[in-house]
Order: sequence, then C-alpha cells, then structure tokens
Amino acid sequence: SVCLRVRGGGEWGEGAHMSRVEFLHAKQIAVQLLEEEYVGRLFRDELTRRGVDASRIVFDHADACRRIMQASYLSRVESIERQHDICGETQGGDIWIVRGLCFEDQVETLLHEAMHDSVSISRPTRSGEKKMLSEELEHDIMYRFLR
Repeated sequence: SVCLRVRGGGEWGEGAHMSRVEFLHAKQIAVQLLEEEYVGRLFRDELTRRGVDASRIVFDHADACRRIMQASYLSRVESIERQHDICGETQGGDIWIVRGLCFEDQVETLLHEAMHDSVSISRPTRSGEKKMLSEELEHDIMYRFLR
C-alpha cells in the first residue's frame, strides 16, 4: 500500500506557495505510484470476492494517468471556501485539487481522484457497455491502497 501522511495531518496552507514545477513533480510521483498491476489486482480481488467475473473487470490505467497529468488546482477562492470539506474532486474526467495542501497530500489526493471512474465492469447497460462502480465501493477498495 501507499503510505503517505494521513490526509489533513498538517495545517492547511502548508503548500500554498507550491510552484508549478512542484505540482508537476507531485503528478509524476502519483503516476509512478499508480501501478497498473497492483491497483488492478486490488480492485479485481475485491470484485471477484463479490462475485464479479475477473475477465469483465477493466482498469483504465492510461486514462487514470492522463487525468493525473491534466489535474488542476481549484481557484484560490474556492480552495479557501472548501478547504474543510474536500482535498480534491473529479468530475467528467477532470481532477481538481485544493490549493494549500502539502506535497504528500497532493500526491495522495491525485491518486485518490484518479482511481475514481477508472475501474468498470464490462457488461451492457442502458448507458453503454460498461458499468461503473459506486463511489462507496470505490472508496472501500481504494482506502486499502491509500492508508
């Protein structure tokens, strides 16, 4: 598992002045830690335990890495307004993280948000050929990875 400092363990604002170079470095570290074999196995093990055929479980590693590398900060105003509610969010393929996180929390938040919507079950549904996992199930599995 990835053992970074517990989210929120420091004071908000520790990373308030992180440069673009440091943010890029956090993204690169997150991509390195998002090992396809390990993360895919983590989801596969839990989903097969729940009765899902392993051959139908899809981990879109390339898309998760793309979303990490394209992640952005929330605006300063929104970061201040939401600092006690979230560290980051993902929607529609985009990842935003709150400004002011220390380096370790940025890496962990990028990993957390990238794992959302990265694993699906291949099967026809009304909205396409894959069924996405619930956020609750994603969290159950990913918190085993992010301790």
